[in-house]
Amino acid sequence: LQIIFAVKNRNAQINADRKDLVEKYICGIISHYKCKVYAIYCNPDHIHLLIALYPSVAVADLVRIVKSSTSTLIHKNIPDLRYFAWQDGYAV
Repeated sequence: LQIIFAVKNRNAQINADRKDLVEKYICGIISHYKCKVYAIYCNPDHIHLLIALYPSVAVADLVRIVKSSTSTLIHKNIPDLRYFAWQDGYAV
């Protein structure tokens, strides 16, 4: 599956310094749920994922977990992004 979701208001907040942290964290979450990441790319204002979904995992649950967990990660580790949020929804 290809999954795409965006930063709220498409604000360019995932710069090059933050990209690696976010990508690695997302890969860890997805792997934890027995899904496989084939590709990930964090653009400044949105993310593309190419994954194989484990049969017992619902895509809506996985996206919800990824978005909420990465928001928490960003709030705790990047002080200037304390108001960071993902836009509602996603595309698959």
